[in-house]
Amino acid sequence: MPTLGLSAEYALNDRRSTRNDFKFRQQINAAYASYQTSIGDWTWLGGLRAELTRTDAQQLTGNISNTGSYFEFYPSLHVDRSLSDESTLSFGASRRVTRPDPDNLNPYVDHEYTPNLRAGNPYLRPQYTQSYEVGYGFEGRGLSFGLTGYYRLNRVGEYVWNRTHNQFRWAALLVLGLERRRSAMPLLAAKARPNNPFG
Repeated sequence: MPTLGLSAEYALNDRRSTRNDFKFRQQINAAYASYQTSIGDWTWLGGLRAELTRTDAQQLTGNISNTGSYFEFYPSLHVDRSLSDESTLSFGASRRVTRPDPDNLNPYVDHEYTPNLRAGNPYLRPQYTQSYEVGYGFEGRGLSFGLTGYYRLNRVGEYVWNRTHNQFRWAALLVLGLERRRSAMPLLAAKARPNNPFG
């Protein structure tokens, strides 16, 4: 069964003080589609989301502004395989995005604690996560449990050096450049369900 849709999001972040006047606007336009079908003991659910993101950051105190846009696809796939009336094997893969917090995009240098100067990076890019999961589920005979293992690959936002603004040097303390982080873990969840003596 196919599913189609459109969505739009708009976010405004306004930070104002006597020393730090920062405005950030973000608009996300998205289109998505999904399709589900069953073939024998297999059930397939695939999806694709396309997003166009526009950003506008203005640090009025330091007279620094930056606008940008990026277009990305986020596919997903989930497959179930029925092994019996009581057990199921599943597989999933997806790509997700985590966008930077607006405060981490503010290049204003905070001198509140001089030994530890802090500033954001208006050129910080999103983090993308590629995730894979495999699971096994059993439900029957008064028992229900599941075992899931996953592997995730995160690519953190890039730090882009801008030589015209030396204050961005402190942003290097906040941003890791082109680093990839991997994580994998098995998960087990089980619970007993007493049999119904009247069933």
